Amino acid sequence: MSSIGLQVTASIADRWRELSGEESWNGLLNPLDIDLRRSIINYGDRATANGNAFNKTSLRSANCCGFSRYAPRDFFSKTGIQTRNPYKYQVTDFIYGKVDAKVLLLDDSESTWSAYVAVATNEGKALLGRRDIVVSWRGTSLSVEWLKDFDAELISVPEIFGNDVAKMHKGFHSLYTAKDDKSTYSKTSARDQVTLDIP
Repeated sequence: MSSIGLQVTASIADRWRELSGEESWNGLLNPLDIDLRRSIINYGDRATANGNAFNKTSLRSANCCGFSRYAPRDFFSKTGIQTRNPYKYQVTDFIYGKVDAKVLLLDDSESTWSAYVAVATNEGKALLGRRDIVVSWRGTSLSVEWLKDFDAELISVPEIFGNDVAKMHKGFHSLYTAKDDKSTYSKTSARDQVTLDIP
């Protein structure tokens, strides 16, 4: 690694609180701070990996329809993130949601891959300045998810936010909290999975 690269990574490690918005990004946006740009690209890569890995094939016989094409251990290498992004993470778990199988033709009757949890490796921690944890949700891809997107009423969910003031999109809430005792993947809701899986 060049001396310039070392300066950049040391700067990001030292400045992570500032880059995460501790001071509302004062003085970092115009012009865009180079370390903030690198940080944004890092998280953009993590979000892009979801779309690259999601198997959208409509063939019922296809393996992994509605799931990730790649196992957690190979996730960032197979999606191409590992070769271009110096900040190393390891996927520790996948999060699954329940969908309406009557609308979709999925191999597993009512489950689909929704998100992943990833933790910075020791190498990533040294470059980032902390043991970063990423929970990255994939975007809307399936027909039933688009239908849920149109259910845009804002509802109170005190069981999540602890009060009636904060509101949540009704369609997302139904996907986030649905579960199926008979499912291999969605015995617990995506919400419960993510709260249990974060190290």
